[in-house]
Amino acid sequence: MLIVIFCFTQKQTAMSVDEVEAAATDSFWEIDQFRRTVKRVDDGLHMCSELSRMTAERAEIEHDYARKLQAWSKKWNEIIEKGFILFI
Repeated sequence: MLIVIFCFTQKQTAMSVDEVEAAATDSFWEIDQFRRTVKRVDDGLHMCSELSRMTAERAEIEHDYARKLQAWSKKWNEIIEKGFILFI
């Protein structure tokens, strides 16, 4: 039994029947096709590692920004409290 699935690209063109059959025979359950799934899992692990690293870098940047913003705020609050604001 062959189930035909229509997949569309950005140009909205359908896959040919031969392409659908080729994709159906390239299944995980076929002999020696587990490598494709293992590669996909490995790629997913790599992507998660990169995403985690990116998030940690951004958190560090935001932490530095918050620290600098607090220092800036403290500096200007002290000036404002003393009443030495200069209007330029």
